[in-house]
Amino acid sequence: MRPFLASSILTLYSISLGQEPEDTSKTYHQPAVVITASRLEERLHEVGRSVSVISARQLGVSITNSIGDALSQQQGLYVVGAGQNYGMLQSFFLRGAGNNQTAILLDGVRVTDPSTVNNAVDGSELSLAGIERIEIVRGSHSTFFGSSAIGGVVNLISQSPRRAGLDATVSLNGGFFGAGTSLLSQGLSLAMMQESGLFAVAEVRHMGTRGLDATVDTVTNPAAFKRRDRDDFRKTDIMAKAGYRSDNWEVYGAFRQGVQYADIDREAFVDDDNYTLSFGRQSMTLSSSLEFTDDLKVRYIGGYSTMKRDAENDSSVVKTTGETDQLVTEDNYKGSTATHEVQLDFDAGSLSGIVGLGLYRETMTARNRLYFGGFEKIDDVDSLKPSSATLSFFAHTTARGAAIAPTLQPFTLGLGVRVLRHDLFGSAFTFDINPTVKVLEGGMFFAVYSKGFNAPSLYQLFSPEMHYLSTIARGNKTLKAEQSRSLELGVKYFAEGFDFSVSAFQVHTDDAIEFVYLWDKAVGLDTLGNDWMRDDNRGNTYLNMGKQITRGFEFSMNATLLENLSVSANLSLVSGTMTYSPDNIDVSKTQGHHVQLYSNGAFLNKTVEAAGLVRRPHTASFTIRYQPVVEWLLELGIRSVGGRNDVYYDAQLGPYGALGKTDVEGYTIVDLSQRVDMSDRFALRLKVENMFDTRYSEIRGFTTRGRGVFVGLQYDIR
Repeated sequence: MRPFLASSILTLYSISLGQEPEDTSKTYHQPAVVITASRLEERLHEVGRSVSVISARQLGVSITNSIGDALSQQQGLYVVGAGQNYGMLQSFFLRGAGNNQTAILLDGVRVTDPSTVNNAVDGSELSLAGIERIEIVRGSHSTFFGSSAIGGVVNLISQSPRRAGLDATVSLNGGFFGAGTSLLSQGLSLAMMQESGLFAVAEVRHMGTRGLDATVDTVTNPAAFKRRDRDDFRKTDIMAKAGYRSDNWEVYGAFRQGVQYADIDREAFVDDDNYTLSFGRQSMTLSSSLEFTDDLKVRYIGGYSTMKRDAENDSSVVKTTGETDQLVTEDNYKGSTATHEVQLDFDAGSLSGIVGLGLYRETMTARNRLYFGGFEKIDDVDSLKPSSATLSFFAHTTARGAAIAPTLQPFTLGLGVRVLRHDLFGSAFTFDINPTVKVLEGGMFFAVYSKGFNAPSLYQLFSPEMHYLSTIARGNKTLKAEQSRSLELGVKYFAEGFDFSVSAFQVHTDDAIEFVYLWDKAVGLDTLGNDWMRDDNRGNTYLNMGKQITRGFEFSMNATLLENLSVSANLSLVSGTMTYSPDNIDVSKTQGHHVQLYSNGAFLNKTVEAAGLVRRPHTASFTIRYQPVVEWLLELGIRSVGGRNDVYYDAQLGPYGALGKTDVEGYTIVDLSQRVDMSDRFALRLKVENMFDTRYSEIRGFTTRGRGVFVGLQYDIR
C-alpha cells in the first residue's frame, strides 16, 4: 500500500447566525454538549467513547456543498462519492462497516431508505439546511439506536434560536470544479424567538451544477461513435421548525422536503446520455420533553418520512444515423418510515441513565418496466405489501465509583441493554459495557464492549423475482439480522490549547447477508455452463453467509501553537477479512443447489477467506489554521486516502460472472480556504479545492472533480 500523508479535521470558526463576532484567533476549548453518545446531554471531554462534533462555526467558515464535504475529513469515516460529480451516490463507510451498517439520524430520528436494496441512505440526498452541528460517534451503538449502528452513528442536529429577536442570513456561492463545469447555490435562513419562549426556524437552499462526464472514457478509436454528455444536478431543500421552550418544557415540530434531479451515468466506464434519476423525500418530526424535577425528565420523539425515487433510461443513441438501442427501462421506488420513542431520563447523583420504548416501521413499493424491441416486462412487489415493524425496550445506566468509596471517584461504569422484537426475523438482544477511568486533570482511559445488529432490508426479505425451474425467490423471509461484537480501548486528554484521543478496536460481525447465485446440484462444478442448450442456473437469493473481522487504530489531535496559529490532525488505519463456510448454508432455501458468492465468484464447497475490505482505506488528514487578525482566517488542509480494493463485474468468474477485485491507488488532496469578515454582518469566503488538480479515483471507472474554485457571500440581517 502506498505511503500517504496526513490531513485533517477542519476545525473552522465563523460567525454563527445571530451572534456577535468573536475573536477566532484563539482556540476555544469550551466542551461541546453531545447527546448522541448516550442519549443524554454530556460534555465532550466526559464521554468515554470516540466522538467528534462538527459545529456551526466549522460548517460556516468553508464553502460546504454537501454532507460528504463535511464528513470526509473525519477520522474513521470514508465517504465514497464525496469527490465525484455532484449528484453521484454518496456512501458512508465508518470503521470498516458496510455502507448500510452506519446509522444516520436527524435530531435523533433514524433516517433510512427502505426503497433501496440494502436500506442504505444516499448521502447526496441529505441536506445541511437548518443544521446546527453534526455529531459522529464511532463504534457499535445498537443498544442506544437500534439497527444499522454497527460502525457508528452520524446525527444531524437541527438549529434552534439562542436569543430573542429575528435573525436572517442570505448566502450565495458559486464556482467551478473542472473544465466547462459550474456551480451556483443560494440560501435564505430565518430564525425567530420571542421572550415568551415561542421560536421558529426556516431555511431554503438551492444548488444547480453543470457537471463533469461522470464516467471514465476508455474508447481510444477516433472512428468510434460516442455521444458522451455532461452529467448535471439540481437540488432544492426546504426546512421549517417551530416550537415553544420554557424552564421545564420544550416542544417543537419540524418539516423537511428535499427534491433533486440528476442526469448521471449509472455504470462504470459507460456513458449514458439518456439516464436520469430523481429523488424526493418529505419528513416530519415531533419532539417534546418535560422536566418534572432536576433529576427526572420524560421525552418523546416521533418522525414520519416518505421517499420516492424514479430512474429512467430512454433509448440511448448508438449510431451517427440516430439509431437507438431500443431499450427503455423505468424503475419507480417508494418507501416510508415511522418512528415513535418515549424515554425517561433520571439522575440520582451516583446513578443516572435512561429507560425507553420504541416502535419503528418501514414500508416499500417497487415497479420495474423493461421495453426492448417490442417486448415489455413489468415487475412490481406491491401485492406482497413489503413492510416491517420493530418494537424495542432499551435502558442504560451510568454508575459513579464515588458512591461506593471516595477512592473510586475516578471510576464510572456504563451498562446498557436493548431487547427488540422484529415481526419478520424475530427477537434480538444487544448490550453495552463502558468502563472509564479519569487520570490526571483532563485525561481518561475508556473501554467499550458491545453487541450490535443490522436488520435485513425489505428488498432482501421480499424481492419476488423467482426462477422458473427451482421456484426459488430472490427474497428470503428467513434471513436473520447481522450480529456484531466489538471491543474498543482508548485514551483521551483535554487541556487548554491541546487535546488528543487514541483508540484501537476490533469488530466481529456474524451472519453477514450475501447475494448468491444458485446452480443445479446435479451438475458438477467443473462442467457448469458448458452446455449452452442446458440451463444450469437455479436462481439467486440472499443468505446469511459471511463472518467479518475488522481491526483498526485511530488518532486525532488539536493544538494551539501560537495565539493565532493552530493545527489539527487525524489518522485512521483499518483492515479486515471475510470468511464464508458451507456449514452456514440454509439448505432449505437453496434446495441443496451449488452456492456461488456474487461478491467474489467463489463456490462454497469449502471454506473461503477473502482478505481486504472493499472501499474502506486508511485515511489521514492535517489542517493548519492561521488568523493574523480577527476578521481573516486562513486554512490549509491536506487529506490522504490509502490504496484499497474496489470491485467490478468479471464475466470470467463462474458461468454468470461475479464481482472481481482490483487495486485502486491512494491519493492526496490539498485544499485552501479563507473567510474574511468585511463587517459584523457581511462575510466573504473563498475555497480552492484540490489545489494541484490531482487525478484520482474513488470508484473504478468513475471520474472525480478536478481543481475547484468557489466564492461565497454571506450577509446577516439582525
